[in-house]
Amino acid sequence: MSRRVRAAGPGRMGVLRLLLALLVLLGAAQAKAEGLDEALGALAGLPGEVSVFAARLGRGEPEALAARAPDRPLAVGSTFKLFILAELVREVKTGERRWTDVVPLTRRSLPSGFLQSWPSGSPLTLHSLAALMISQSDNSAADTLLALVGREKVEALLPRLGVRAPGRLRPFLSTREAFLLKAGDPALRGRWAAAGEAGRRALLAEIGGRSLESVDPKLFAGPPASIDSVEWFASTADVVRTLDWLRRSGDATALALLAINPGLPDLGRGYDYVGYKGGSEGGVLNLSFLLRRKDGTWLAASIGWNDPAARLDEGRMVAATSRLLAFLADG
Repeated sequence: MSRRVRAAGPGRMGVLRLLLALLVLLGAAQAKAEGLDEALGALAGLPGEVSVFAARLGRGEPEALAARAPDRPLAVGSTFKLFILAELVREVKTGERRWTDVVPLTRRSLPSGFLQSWPSGSPLTLHSLAALMISQSDNSAADTLLALVGREKVEALLPRLGVRAPGRLRPFLSTREAFLLKAGDPALRGRWAAAGEAGRRALLAEIGGRSLESVDPKLFAGPPASIDSVEWFASTADVVRTLDWLRRSGDATALALLAINPGLPDLGRGYDYVGYKGGSEGGVLNLSFLLRRKDGTWLAASIGWNDPAARLDEGRMVAATSRLLAFLADG
C-alpha cells in the first residue's frame, strides 16, 4: 500500500510565525522611520537655517541615512579645527612630522581654551596641541598648529577632504584674525566683507599687526557677530566627508584625539566609539560626530544651525540631535 509523502514545508503554524515575525520587523522599521522623521522634524523646526547629514561610512562615498539641506554651506564655528587636524594627520602620515615633536607656543588667542594664559614659547608636543584643540577647542592651540602647518597647506587639502566649495574657506582664518575682524575695527570689518579673496588676503597682514586689546569682548555676549561674513563656512556633508577622511586616512592617534570629548552624554550605550568636534558662538552651532556602532558599522553625523538674528537655544538642538543619534545606533 503506497503512502503519500507530504512535501516538507513550514506548515500552518510555521507560516503564522513567519508572518508574525515579518509584521514585527515591518513595525520596527516603521517605528524607526517615524523616529528619524520626528528627530529631523524637531531640527527642521528650529528658527534660522538648519542642515543635517548622517551617513553610513564604507569604502565609497558616505551613504545618506538622514539628511536635510546637507549641501547648504553654514558657519560652523570651531568645527573648522577638523581641517587643521586633517593637515596635521597628513603630515604625520607622510613622515614630515611626528606626534611627539615639541614646538613652542607661538600664537595666543582668546578663549575658549586656556593656553592663552601660558607664557609665549611654552614647549608643547604636537599631540598635546592637537588634543587641546579638539577636546577643549583651545583657540591658541589651533592658531599655533595653523601657523606651523601653514594656511596654504590647509587650503590645498580641503578638496581632498571632500569640501565641495573650498573657496568659502579662503583665506583660511586663524581664531585671532576672526576675533579682530568680528569685534575690532568696524571699518576693517566692512572692508573685509566687501573684498574678494585676493583683497582679503591683502588685508591679513594689516589684521595681523593689530592687538587683541582692541577687541571688545562684550560684543560676543550680544547678538550674533558677522556670522555671514567673518566665519568658517562648510556644509554638513563637507564635515561628514572630512570625518570619513580622518577615519580612512588617519591613524589610531587621530581617532583617539577625536574621542577625548564625546560631545554628548550617554552615547556610549549605543556605540563603542564616539569621536566629536563641535563649534558654537552667538547665532552658530555645529555638532559633528564620528561613530562606530556595536555591530562594527561606521557612521558620521553633522548637524548645523545658524541664525544671524538671534542667539540659539542650544538645548533644543542637543535634545533633537541626541534622539537622532539614538535612532541611528539601533541600525
